[in-house]
Amino acid sequence: MIVLPDADVPATAASLAAGMVKLNGQWCEGPGKIFVDDSLHDELVTALSDALAEYTLGSHDDPQAQVGPLAYAGHRDQLDAQVAELVAEGGRVTVVGDAPVTTGNFWPPRLITDAAAECAVEEMFGPVVSIHRMDSVDAAVESANRSPYGLAAYVFGTDIEAAMSIARRLQFGEVKVNGTSLFDLSPRSVQSFWRGSGIGGHGDRDVFLFFCGARIVGVDRTGLPI
Repeated sequence: MIVLPDADVPATAASLAAGMVKLNGQWCEGPGKIFVDDSLHDELVTALSDALAEYTLGSHDDPQAQVGPLAYAGHRDQLDAQVAELVAEGGRVTVVGDAPVTTGNFWPPRLITDAAAECAVEEMFGPVVSIHRMDSVDAAVESANRSPYGLAAYVFGTDIEAAMSIARRLQFGEVKVNGTSLFDLSPRSVQSFWRGSGIGGHGDRDVFLFFCGARIVGVDRTGLPI
């Protein structure tokens, strides 16, 4: 994810938080590694922490709960180990919220700052992101495209044409602008999987598009239910 210098920080933070906790953070296109303009870094971290604090963790039968537990204990332990590796590389962890006092693999959302971007490579598949200061948009695009994976990416900015221009440079199967919804950008979307993100693609036509590097890039719709 790339947060451009002109991004609306509160709106970006709200969308990021929603993407982080959706399906308890366990979805394959969930936000993971965020590049943000240095001038917005601290503001985004604060806004994202505040946005995540609005969500309540709890069991499925708790009418107040908005975020549930992780799938199983082994996954929780794996997330703990991955976070510990980033901390060993200089990262700082902010845990937002508390786990409910009940049984279950509850894991409150986490923000990791100050870790080197080159150390944050593997998907963590949970309600956690690493946030990295961006020296320039070009450097962020280059770093993103060096990822061994290429499933999905996001760009946030108020200048839609500029954001779309950056989005087109990202070599990922689906690139959304200003949103983290679960839905495809178009009913005709065909999402290719780049690099190590799998073989084939979404859609009912032409698995060979995987070998052509197909992408879909667009502005996400706001107000979607998930």
